[in-house]
Amino acid sequence: MSIDWDNLEGNVSVKEPSSPREARRLIEEQLRGIKAIERQLADRNITDKKGRRLSNTKYHRWRRNALRALSAYQIALRYYRAWLNKELARREALRFDVNPENCDDLLAASYNLLREWAHEVQVMPEEAALLDVVRTYLTGMDYLPEQVNRSS
Repeated sequence: MSIDWDNLEGNVSVKEPSSPREARRLIEEQLRGIKAIERQLADRNITDKKGRRLSNTKYHRWRRNALRALSAYQIALRYYRAWLNKELARREALRFDVNPENCDDLLAASYNLLREWAHEVQVMPEEAALLDVVRTYLTGMDYLPEQVNRSS
């Protein structure tokens, strides 16, 4: 992917991936673009289309545009990575019948997990108190099943 100083406007559009596979492909594409720009930024002898070295003014314009393009690729990369992480977490949560968009569902699932762990390890009094506070909140919100209310 050759970058010349005439066409660097940083027009990297971010589109929502349709699947984790596509997100991974887009992440790789962004990484390749970033590496290409970084490789060219490392070369001080940038030439124009006719093979002539750029003047200082043109070089600084090219560099500014290259840095804008680099920023756009980095922004897109962060977006795709965040999207992928969120999607994988959402899919994992759905395996456990938890709605990842609902804070109370997540809190109840987290409480249940911590409660299970508390039976396996030595819990300090402060940690047990925190579990009690969370259980009280969730019970008051009718978010814990009856068997969980009685067993903890």
